[in-house]
Amino acid sequence: MFDEYHYVPVLKGRQGEYGALAEADDRVRSNITPLLEIPPIPWDFEAEAPAKSTAAHVADVAGRIERSWGEDRRIFLDAGLLSDEDLVEGRHPLALVIESSRAAGLTVVPVTGLARGDAYDAAVAESLATDGRGVCLRLESEDIEEPEDLPRVLGELLAPLGLAQGDVDLVLDLGPISAEQRWTGATVRLILAALPDSDQWRTLTLLASSFPSTSRVWMEIALACSRGRNG
Repeated sequence: MFDEYHYVPVLKGRQGEYGALAEADDRVRSNITPLLEIPPIPWDFEAEAPAKSTAAHVADVAGRIERSWGEDRRIFLDAGLLSDEDLVEGRHPLALVIESSRAAGLTVVPVTGLARGDAYDAAVAESLATDGRGVCLRLESEDIEEPEDLPRVLGELLAPLGLAQGDVDLVLDLGPISAEQRWTGATVRLILAALPDSDQWRTLTLLASSFPSTSRVWMEIALACSRGRNG
C-alpha cells in the first residue's frame, strides 16, 4: 500500500535505468515503486533477424533487478513490449523471468492488461498461484477513453484471475499528453469517478507524461488526481 506521495516511475529495462535504481538511496527507494518494462528484442538489420534469442534476452533480467533494486522492495514487471512470437518452448518469457526472480527471492508483481495473449495470461496465472502477490493491472489510454465502460472492462479482466480489488495495483496510463489529445482535468475526474469502489484497490496510480508545450494540461490532470489516492 502507498499513498498519493508515492512515485511509480516507468523504466525501460536497460543499463542506464538499472544503474539509476542502483544509485538510489534508501529515502528514494522508500518512496518509489518502479514499473519496469522489458524492452523488445533488438533487431539485427544486417542478418534480418533478432539480434539474440528470447531466452538470452531475458536471461539476466532477474539478476539485474536483484543487483539494482534488491530483494525486499516490490517492483512491477511488465513484459508487454515483447511480441506474442517471443515464446520459449511455448511459454511467455515473463514466466521465465518470474521463475528466476522467485529463485532469487525478489518481490516481483507481474503487470498485465487488455489483450496480452494466452501465453502472457498463463504466465500471470502461474505467478498468482505460486507467489500470491496479486497483479499490477495497467490500462492504456485507449482502454479508458470511455469512462462509463470501466466497470465492465475491469470486471472482465479480474474475473478470470479470481482477484478482488484489494489484490490489484491499478495503473491508469494516459501515455504522452499532446495538444491533439483530449485529456483534461475534467476528463480524468470522470475516469476516477467511474472506477468501481475506487478506494478498494490495493493502490491506484495515474501515469502520464508531457513536454512543456502541454504542461498546462498535465497540471490540470495532476490537480484532478490530487483529490484521489494516486501514486
